[in-house]
Amino acid sequence: MLTYSLSKKFLSKRMTVEIIPDKAVSRIPRIDLVYSVGNAPVYVSSSKHLYTIPEQKIEGKFVCEIDLPSPLAKNTFVKPFLSESGSNYQLKLASGSSNKVS
Repeated sequence: MLTYSLSKKFLSKRMTVEIIPDKAVSRIPRIDLVYSVGNAPVYVSSSKHLYTIPEQKIEGKFVCEIDLPSPLAKNTFVKPFLSESGSNYQLKLASGSSNKVS
């Protein structure tokens, strides 16, 4: 299980993505971040691509900053999806976090 949180400071054009594995792992799989306006994306195909986090080795947690599209529409939601079909990983939104970034 990979727990993720998304955070954006008021008026910022950047978003921070944090991914924390529930147990020690040596790598995270490729993750596609997509967004949509009005509600959280349900499918990759029904949303717009924002950023791809490449497969990589990690120690502890993974943190990166991503530039958001400009202008950012009100009620924009971002959601990560695993790119690997049949992956052993699952993504879970962290408690207290939200997919809504504007």
